[in-house]
Amino acid sequence: MALFIWAEEAFAMDWAKAMQLYYRDFNPMKEILIFFAMIVATGVLTYFYQKYKNKKLEEKRKMREGRGQKRGFDDYL
Repeated sequence: MALFIWAEEAFAMDWAKAMQLYYRDFNPMKEILIFFAMIVATGVLTYFYQKYKNKKLEEKRKMREGRGQKRGFDDYL
């Protein structure tokens, strides 16, 4: 139990030291830019993934059309 408490304190001290080093040259503008860059990167990746997925679905649809698919409900109206 004592070893666990010692390890917890050592970790807490290292964490505090790491945060001190991080905030020593903290630049809020840089953090905001990184945040928005991550949002933009997520949007770009999503856009290309959707484009890729739609292309695959279109290929499947074209393959299905070529096989003499059964008529849908709208064809009987």
